[in-house]
Amino acid sequence: MLRQIDFLQPSLLTVAAGILFTSGWVILGSRSTGFEVFGMHIAPYSPVAHPVSGLGLGNTAKAMNAVFIGTGWLLSYGTVACLLSLKPSFASGSAFFGPLLVSSGVGAVVCGCWSIDRTVAHGFGYLLAAGVPAIGFLEAGLALRSPDLKWLSAWLIIAGPTTLCLFALSLISFDPEKARRGVGYAGLIQRILLSEVLATFAAIGVAAATRN
Repeated sequence: MLRQIDFLQPSLLTVAAGILFTSGWVILGSRSTGFEVFGMHIAPYSPVAHPVSGLGLGNTAKAMNAVFIGTGWLLSYGTVACLLSLKPSFASGSAFFGPLLVSSGVGAVVCGCWSIDRTVAHGFGYLLAAGVPAIGFLEAGLALRSPDLKWLSAWLIIAGPTTLCLFALSLISFDPEKARRGVGYAGLIQRILLSEVLATFAAIGVAAATRN
């Protein structure tokens, strides 16, 4: 399949988005000296206990917020390219999922512009980036009609409810008091969610690239 891929295809920007974001939180997480939010100083930074958004504050703030925005632009542009490329493979009239998928990139940009101390705006960005796409994945999976994309259809149908469950779990597991003490697993759960979402977009990107 790799021989059929033109690596200059704009749909593969979804893959680049996943690489950028994952590399960003891994590298910056190892360099963070902690962060201050709502009058609490949280240190040391823990990728298991603390959310990725914590890197948008403190000594890693500028770099992480740039990663959020860069990821959002790559993901948005790449997703639109995927939808245009795969349009003939979807059932006629099934366009509802398009905006839901593009919302993920938009949400990442919002999170980069308003960090976690801007609770409402950042929370809305997180909803767009990691929650709303769950419905889009399921809708897109059900709408795919191309026989050679059965693997992608199955992936998306599974990714829909999986994303929704992980998103809900990430909200339930987050406890500000536990985060202050550096205990709990909220950060780990969120990273599993974001990795799953980005891997799904990467799969869509690869599928679109192989169709051209």
